[in-house]
Amino acid sequence: MSLKRLFLSLAVVLLLAFEINAKDDKTEITILNGKFKVKAEVASLEELESFVEQNYPDFIIKEKKELVRGQVYELEPKIEFTIKEDEKVMVVKTKAGTVLDILNSAGIELKPDDLVFPNLNEKPTDAKITLFKAKEKLVDKEEAKPFDTIYQESKDPALKENKVIQQGVNGVKKITKKEKYVNNVLKGSVVVKEEVVKEAIPMIIETPMKSLVNEVTISSDEFLSRSMTRKLVMTATAYEAGPRSTGKRPGDRGYGITASGTRARRGSVAVDTKIIPFGTKLYIKSLDAEIPDYGYAIAEDTGGAIKGMKIDLFMNTVAECFQFGRRKVEVYILPADTPDELFK
Repeated sequence: MSLKRLFLSLAVVLLLAFEINAKDDKTEITILNGKFKVKAEVASLEELESFVEQNYPDFIIKEKKELVRGQVYELEPKIEFTIKEDEKVMVVKTKAGTVLDILNSAGIELKPDDLVFPNLNEKPTDAKITLFKAKEKLVDKEEAKPFDTIYQESKDPALKENKVIQQGVNGVKKITKKEKYVNNVLKGSVVVKEEVVKEAIPMIIETPMKSLVNEVTISSDEFLSRSMTRKLVMTATAYEAGPRSTGKRPGDRGYGITASGTRARRGSVAVDTKIIPFGTKLYIKSLDAEIPDYGYAIAEDTGGAIKGMKIDLFMNTVAECFQFGRRKVEVYILPADTPDELFK
């Protein structure tokens, strides 16, 4: 025997052996469709389902059983179901079952927020299923960014009520939200991004100076230790340049000159320099609503009777001194950078 004939013989033997083994792998079963019976040989349930789909497209296996020789598989007709989702309509043919079974047959997966009618565990009575799929979309909206209000204490003790020195203006911010809709009804939203388009302009309100010391009497040591002191309540009297107050007359040496060497004038006040040093800028406020404030002043003078929490206010005439008399006043200690124009 030639080599070529030998190889040909071996190929025929292998082919026959393959066909015999392939046939041995298949199982003969019976397909029952009404009164008709059909014998078939299949290797698996998947192959059986494929056989039914190709040869009986309007039918489905009623009950999937273990694949054994002689097994009978009964067919039942598919039912046509209509699935509606918004404006989209889908028609599927499958076996009767629950809504979940039918949707699975159609390859439709539901998300947790999706709605379906009838319920998933119910069987549709009219072969109709309505889906309400949850949908998400990003929405940009512009909103006002409220302005802040800043309160800053005035350096002017004459200010008696709040004063707006800068009007506030709202800014603009863009908010990106993820909105969730079911059946075109908004069910919820979450902010995913927020950015400022236009910054807000704060409102600035100037407020009257606050009182940090309200005692009527206070020792000099205690006062000097209070670096934040801004207001003192003191006993005020009035004096003028003439002999009644100073013992000097026009032409006398030192007439009309303060202890610090400045010219005596309205706005010069005598103090105890242990309490208020020379050159300190002050504001003298009346405690009587019917009597005007003495106003801005500078500590420039001293007096033999002006000790402790006492202050002597310079007046232009003796009559003004008598009219003023003796009374309690509020003495504000002003910052050194208070404009000099206020004291002229």
